[in-house]
Amino acid sequence: MCRKITALLLSVTMLLAMTVCLNACKDDGTHSPFTQQSYRTDTDPLKSRFPALGEIDRAYWKTYIFGRGLYSCIGPTSYRLTGFVSTDVADKLMYKQYTEVKKVDFPDGIEPEVTGFTDFEWRKYPEFTEKVLGNKYLGLVFVDIGKNLVYIDIENF
Repeated sequence: MCRKITALLLSVTMLLAMTVCLNACKDDGTHSPFTQQSYRTDTDPLKSRFPALGEIDRAYWKTYIFGRGLYSCIGPTSYRLTGFVSTDVADKLMYKQYTEVKKVDFPDGIEPEVTGFTDFEWRKYPEFTEKVLGNKYLGLVFVDIGKNLVYIDIENF
């Protein structure tokens, strides 16, 4: 009997919390779809957040910050970062263990023409991915060592 009352109280509490959250999630005019965000080419923010990426020559990336506008209640992720960097890290990974990646779905705006290449040989290096993501990020990190490119699609938590 006590378990049923506890389960009922827990259910009512969760329903109330969800109702409050959904009512608070109103678009305040700051909502901008991820695909409409413009890409950046500066490298300093990437260097400071992801030192494991090595020396970055060029970058093409964007972030989308959650917690504004329509997504004010979504969590625990606060932002998503996606794009590619041209880096010297490929030399360090040349003889490391990797897994072949058959196809990478580029987000809108990152077409093969942007990178200057039309064909890629993406690999996933578990040890390198772990270094890039650390204990603060989740996501994908693929490397094309022949072209010195690293593709990232990362969310922080």
